[in-house]
Amino acid sequence: MIRDALGEDSRKNINPVEAKLENSNNVDMSKLKQKIEWLFLEDKAGTLTPNVNNKCKADHLPPKTAEFTDPNEPKYDTLAVKLTINNKISIMDKKQVALFKDHLARDVANFRHGKKCAASVGGIQLAGADDLQVKEVSLTCGPSMGHAHEGTSLDAGLLWAKLKGEKWEEKEFTLESYQKEQVERTWKIWLYNNNGTEKLHPATIFEKGNGKNAKTYAGDSLSKEFRHETAESYFAFLRTKGWIIVNPSVKVLKPSSLENKGVTENE
Repeated sequence: MIRDALGEDSRKNINPVEAKLENSNNVDMSKLKQKIEWLFLEDKAGTLTPNVNNKCKADHLPPKTAEFTDPNEPKYDTLAVKLTINNKISIMDKKQVALFKDHLARDVANFRHGKKCAASVGGIQLAGADDLQVKEVSLTCGPSMGHAHEGTSLDAGLLWAKLKGEKWEEKEFTLESYQKEQVERTWKIWLYNNNGTEKLHPATIFEKGNGKNAKTYAGDSLSKEFRHETAESYFAFLRTKGWIIVNPSVKVLKPSSLENKGVTENE
């Protein structure tokens, strides 16, 4: 994932920066020998190739050479575009950008705990000194899970069913037993009340650990804010709002054992 590191125009979109070259001089480009290159200048991490319309969407996983010591922290590099016409460089532009490991890392960085997430309170509030707000847009608990998983607003219920169809494994725990379980980054959880009969809140784990300490990310339709917290913390939040929480439980959805081990069914 790539985001403008300077917090400028590209952050007006929820998804990563999109850049485009346009012919403004009415030149017949078909008669010119042209070459467009997108490249990272500092780490030599790779080259981006635009499509035939000279349009490049920087919405992709970073090159394999980009290493992330902390999966939730971005790397910074300079993204440059170079246009060569008839073997001469005629345009060279560059901008510092942030490279994220995946959609989840990007969303955790953009949508900080306590920032607004609903159209009814002015829209999505992005992290940064200017607290830029995307008006008339919501990213509450359901769509925030889909956005953190694959960059779409697919509702959590549909994503959960889709992942189960892809052999992700579902298991239910009491809150007490969940707190003793080791959980991993990118796993999904769904909080329940009344012995699993009342569905409450979906979230994505972004800091691994045991369930008592592992932090989750989600938008929230009740507080209308993004929340970074443990499962236990969200149940406590509901109690402050007057909810009666009885026998809370947690459903966990994780990649299959084969996927966890990096083994395919054909191996």
